Formats: sequence, structure tokens, C-alpha cells
Amino acid sequence: MPSRYTYWTIILADGPTSFRARDRDALVPTLKQLQSRDPQAVLKWFANGRLWDSPEQAHEYTRLARMTWRKSRGPDWRPGGD
Repeated sequence: MPSRYTYWTIILADGPTSFRARDRDALVPTLKQLQSRDPQAVLKWFANGRLWDSPEQAHEYTRLARMTWRKSRGPDWRPGGD
């Protein structure tokens, strides 16, 4: 189940906007209107407190971070052993 803090948002040159949606297609018309005034406006995915280019990029980063965390803990990481 996706977190409620994951969504698409429109970013302008001077910062994020209040335009947010779960589906990318819902924001595309608004993005086109904003790009007519500010060509640097982009659509970004917000997840885990960061902005990403796509949900897949955020998911891949999370997956790699979990793998790294698992590898960093050996079998003797607990004081009691197993």
C-alpha cells in the first residue's frame, strides 16, 4: 500500500507549488499552463521526504538502501547472537 505522503507535484524555479495529485495525468494540463509562463516548471514525484523524477526511481533507491542495510548487519550484530 503506498504511503499517503507520495504524490506528483509541480516544481517551479523558485520552489514547490501546492499542485499535487496521485496520478500524473491529473497535473499535466496545469503543468502545460504553468510552462507557458515559466518554462522551467517540472513535474516531480515526492516520496520518502525527497523529490524524484519518477516513482520507479524512488522505489529503486529504497530497494538498494534496504539491500545495503541488510548487508551491513552480519549474523553477530545482536549482543545475544542469533
